[in-house]
Amino acid sequence: MNCVLALVGEVVNQYVPFAGIAIETALGRYIMQQQKKAADRLLDEFRKGRIDRISWASEDEFAGMLLRYLNAVRDSAGLEALRLMAKVMVGQIQRDSIYASEFTRYANMLASLSRDEILAITYLHQARLASKAPENTEGVWKEMMGTVVPTHFPSEQYVHAVLTAASRSGLVITPHDLFAVGVYTTSPLMDEISQLADFQDALHCESPELRPSAPDPT
Repeated sequence: MNCVLALVGEVVNQYVPFAGIAIETALGRYIMQQQKKAADRLLDEFRKGRIDRISWASEDEFAGMLLRYLNAVRDSAGLEALRLMAKVMVGQIQRDSIYASEFTRYANMLASLSRDEILAITYLHQARLASKAPENTEGVWKEMMGTVVPTHFPSEQYVHAVLTAASRSGLVITPHDLFAVGVYTTSPLMDEISQLADFQDALHCESPELRPSAPDPT
Protein backbone atom coordinates (compact mmCIF):
# COMPACT_ATOMS: atom_id res chain seq x y z
CA MET A 1 0.00 0.00 0.00
CA ASN A 2 1.17 3.54 -0.70
CA CYS A 3 0.49 6.71 1.26
CA VAL A 4 -1.74 9.18 -0.60
CA LEU A 5 -0.31 12.15 1.29
CA ALA A 6 3.23 11.30 0.19
CA LEU A 7 2.18 10.84 -3.43
CA VAL A 8 0.32 14.14 -3.48
CA GLY A 9 3.29 15.94 -1.96
CA GLU A 10 5.72 14.36 -4.39
CA VAL A 11 3.69 15.19 -7.50
CA VAL A 12 2.85 18.74 -6.38
CA ASN A 13 6.45 19.54 -5.44
CA GLN A 14 7.82 18.22 -8.73
CA TYR A 15 5.16 19.79 -10.93
CA VAL A 16 6.52 22.72 -12.94
CA PRO A 17 3.88 24.04 -15.37
CA PHE A 18 6.08 26.71 -16.92
CA ALA A 19 9.74 25.86 -17.40
CA GLY A 20 12.15 28.66 -16.64
CA ILE A 21 9.82 30.62 -14.32
CA ALA A 22 11.69 31.61 -11.16
CA ILE A 23 9.83 31.14 -7.89
CA GLU A 24 10.93 34.63 -6.83
CA THR A 25 8.95 36.30 -9.64
CA ALA A 26 5.33 37.37 -9.31
CA LEU A 27 4.25 34.62 -11.71
CA GLY A 28 6.30 32.04 -9.86
CA ARG A 29 4.79 33.04 -6.52
CA TYR A 30 1.30 32.96 -8.01
CA ILE A 31 1.83 29.46 -9.41
CA MET A 32 3.09 28.19 -6.06
CA GLN A 33 0.16 29.76 -4.22
CA GLN A 34 -2.35 28.21 -6.59
CA GLN A 35 -0.70 24.79 -6.36
CA LYS A 36 -0.86 25.00 -2.56
CA LYS A 37 -4.57 25.91 -2.67
CA ALA A 38 -5.23 22.99 -4.99
CA ALA A 39 -3.26 20.56 -2.82
CA ASP A 40 -5.03 21.79 0.32
CA ARG A 41 -8.43 21.14 -1.25
CA LEU A 42 -7.41 17.73 -2.47
CA LEU A 43 -6.06 16.69 0.91
CA ASP A 44 -9.17 18.08 2.62
CA GLU A 45 -11.36 15.85 0.45
CA PHE A 46 -9.08 12.85 1.12
CA ARG A 47 -9.46 13.45 4.85
CA LYS A 48 -13.23 13.73 4.61
CA GLY A 49 -13.33 10.57 2.49
CA ARG A 50 -11.01 8.81 4.96
CA ILE A 51 -8.60 7.89 2.20
CA ASP A 52 -4.94 7.63 3.15
CA ARG A 53 -3.61 4.76 1.06
CA ILE A 54 -3.95 3.19 -2.36
CA SER A 55 -2.50 -0.02 -3.74
CA TRP A 56 0.86 -0.07 -5.47
CA ALA A 57 -0.88 -1.30 -8.61
CA SER A 58 -2.88 1.93 -8.75
CA GLU A 59 0.02 4.31 -8.15
CA ASP A 60 0.67 5.19 -11.80
CA GLU A 61 -3.01 5.79 -12.53
CA PHE A 62 -3.30 7.94 -9.42
CA ALA A 63 -0.27 9.99 -10.47
CA GLY A 64 -1.96 10.55 -13.83
CA MET A 65 -5.07 11.79 -12.06
CA LEU A 66 -2.98 14.18 -9.99
CA LEU A 67 -1.25 15.50 -13.09
CA ARG A 68 -4.58 16.27 -14.77
CA TYR A 69 -5.74 17.98 -11.59
CA LEU A 70 -2.62 20.15 -11.49
CA ASN A 71 -2.99 20.97 -15.16
CA ALA A 72 -6.31 22.54 -14.21
CA VAL A 73 -4.39 24.74 -11.77
CA ARG A 74 -2.07 25.74 -14.60
CA ASP A 75 -5.11 26.72 -16.64
CA SER A 76 -6.47 28.88 -13.77
CA ALA A 77 -9.44 26.70 -12.82
CA GLY A 78 -11.67 28.22 -10.15
CA LEU A 79 -11.62 26.97 -6.58
CA GLU A 80 -15.12 25.48 -6.89
CA ALA A 81 -14.06 23.54 -9.98
CA LEU A 82 -10.92 22.29 -8.24
CA ARG A 83 -12.98 21.22 -5.24
CA LEU A 84 -15.33 19.28 -7.51
CA MET A 85 -12.42 17.58 -9.27
CA ALA A 86 -10.98 16.60 -5.90
CA LYS A 87 -14.35 15.12 -4.94
CA VAL A 88 -14.50 13.16 -8.19
CA MET A 89 -11.04 11.76 -7.52
CA VAL A 90 -12.08 10.66 -4.04
CA GLY A 91 -15.28 9.18 -5.42
CA GLN A 92 -13.33 7.10 -7.92
CA ILE A 93 -10.95 5.84 -5.24
CA GLN A 94 -13.85 4.90 -2.97
CA ARG A 95 -15.31 2.87 -5.83
CA ASP A 96 -11.93 1.27 -6.52
CA SER A 97 -12.05 2.83 -9.98
CA ILE A 98 -8.66 4.53 -10.16
CA TYR A 99 -8.25 5.27 -13.85
CA ALA A 100 -6.57 8.43 -15.10
CA SER A 101 -8.52 8.36 -18.37
CA GLU A 102 -11.86 8.25 -16.54
CA PHE A 103 -10.81 11.08 -14.24
CA THR A 104 -9.67 13.14 -17.23
CA ARG A 105 -13.09 12.73 -18.81
CA TYR A 106 -14.77 14.14 -15.72
CA ALA A 107 -12.12 16.81 -15.20
CA ASN A 108 -12.63 18.07 -18.74
CA MET A 109 -16.29 18.68 -17.91
CA LEU A 110 -15.49 20.59 -14.73
CA ALA A 111 -12.20 22.43 -15.16
CA SER A 112 -13.45 25.48 -17.04
CA LEU A 113 -16.68 25.99 -15.11
CA SER A 114 -16.99 29.30 -13.25
CA ARG A 115 -18.59 29.68 -9.85
CA ASP A 116 -21.77 31.09 -11.43
CA GLU A 117 -21.96 28.15 -13.82
CA ILE A 118 -21.51 25.61 -11.03
CA LEU A 119 -24.08 27.44 -8.93
CA ALA A 120 -26.67 27.49 -11.72
CA ILE A 121 -26.06 23.84 -12.63
CA THR A 122 -26.38 22.83 -8.97
CA TYR A 123 -29.67 24.67 -8.46
CA LEU A 124 -31.08 23.29 -11.70
CA HIS A 125 -30.14 19.73 -10.78
CA GLN A 126 -31.54 20.19 -7.30
CA ALA A 127 -34.84 21.45 -8.70
CA ARG A 128 -35.01 18.49 -11.07
CA LEU A 129 -34.33 15.96 -8.29
CA ALA A 130 -36.88 17.60 -5.98
CA SER A 131 -39.61 17.73 -8.63
CA LYS A 132 -42.42 15.18 -8.61
CA ALA A 133 -42.47 15.52 -12.41
CA PRO A 134 -38.81 15.91 -13.49
CA GLU A 135 -39.79 15.26 -17.10
CA ASN A 136 -41.71 18.56 -16.99
CA THR A 137 -38.61 20.58 -17.74
CA GLU A 138 -40.50 23.85 -18.03
CA GLY A 139 -41.97 23.35 -14.58
CA VAL A 140 -38.56 22.50 -13.14
CA TRP A 141 -37.13 25.61 -14.79
CA LYS A 142 -39.81 27.85 -13.28
CA GLU A 143 -39.24 26.30 -9.87
CA MET A 144 -35.53 27.03 -10.17
CA MET A 145 -36.17 30.62 -11.26
CA GLY A 146 -38.27 31.21 -8.18
CA THR A 147 -35.30 30.18 -6.06
CA VAL A 148 -32.35 31.86 -7.76
CA VAL A 149 -33.83 35.11 -9.12
CA PRO A 150 -33.15 37.66 -7.74
CA THR A 151 -31.47 35.98 -4.76
CA HIS A 152 -28.37 34.81 -6.63
CA PHE A 153 -28.85 36.03 -10.19
CA PRO A 154 -30.34 39.33 -11.40
CA SER A 155 -32.72 37.92 -14.01
CA GLU A 156 -33.94 34.82 -15.84
CA GLN A 157 -32.07 36.01 -18.92
CA TYR A 158 -28.86 36.12 -16.89
CA VAL A 159 -29.34 32.53 -15.71
CA HIS A 160 -30.06 31.46 -19.26
CA ALA A 161 -26.83 33.10 -20.43
CA VAL A 162 -24.84 31.39 -17.67
CA LEU A 163 -26.27 27.96 -18.55
CA THR A 164 -25.76 28.55 -22.25
CA ALA A 165 -22.07 29.04 -21.51
CA ALA A 166 -22.06 26.02 -19.17
CA SER A 167 -23.61 23.77 -21.83
CA ARG A 168 -20.11 23.28 -23.28
CA SER A 169 -19.51 20.92 -20.34
CA GLY A 170 -22.31 18.57 -21.36
CA LEU A 171 -23.75 18.76 -17.84
CA VAL A 172 -26.73 20.82 -19.02
CA ILE A 173 -28.72 20.38 -22.21
CA THR A 174 -31.80 21.78 -23.88
CA PRO A 175 -34.75 19.42 -23.37
CA HIS A 176 -36.35 17.48 -26.21
CA ASP A 177 -39.76 18.86 -25.25
CA LEU A 178 -40.65 21.18 -28.14
CA PHE A 179 -42.91 23.23 -25.89
CA ALA A 180 -40.17 23.95 -23.33
CA VAL A 181 -38.68 26.88 -25.19
CA GLY A 182 -35.79 28.76 -23.61
CA VAL A 183 -35.06 26.37 -20.75
CA TYR A 184 -32.31 23.94 -19.82
CA THR A 185 -32.22 20.70 -17.89
CA THR A 186 -29.37 18.67 -16.42
CA SER A 187 -28.05 15.81 -18.52
CA PRO A 188 -27.33 12.11 -17.91
CA LEU A 189 -23.67 13.15 -17.57
CA MET A 190 -24.67 15.31 -14.61
CA ASP A 191 -26.50 12.34 -13.11
CA GLU A 192 -23.33 10.31 -13.52
CA ILE A 193 -20.83 12.82 -12.14
CA SER A 194 -23.06 13.83 -9.23
CA GLN A 195 -22.77 10.25 -7.98
CA LEU A 196 -19.06 10.92 -7.47
CA ALA A 197 -19.06 14.58 -6.43
CA ASP A 198 -21.45 16.47 -4.17
CA PHE A 199 -21.92 19.81 -5.94
CA GLN A 200 -23.78 21.34 -3.00
CA ASP A 201 -20.98 20.51 -0.60
CA ALA A 202 -18.38 21.94 -2.98
CA LEU A 203 -20.27 25.24 -3.00
CA HIS A 204 -20.60 25.16 0.77
CA CYS A 205 -16.87 24.57 1.23
CA GLU A 206 -15.83 27.48 -1.01
CA SER A 207 -18.74 29.89 -0.52
CA PRO A 208 -20.93 28.90 2.45
CA GLU A 209 -23.49 31.60 1.68
CA LEU A 210 -24.14 30.07 -1.75
CA ARG A 211 -25.06 26.59 -0.63
CA PRO A 212 -28.48 25.57 -2.00
CA SER A 213 -30.92 24.21 0.53
CA ALA A 214 -31.58 20.49 0.62
CA PRO A 215 -34.46 19.21 -1.54
CA ASP A 216 -37.79 18.78 0.24
CA PRO A 217 -38.26 15.00 0.64
CA THR A 218 -42.01 15.46 0.56
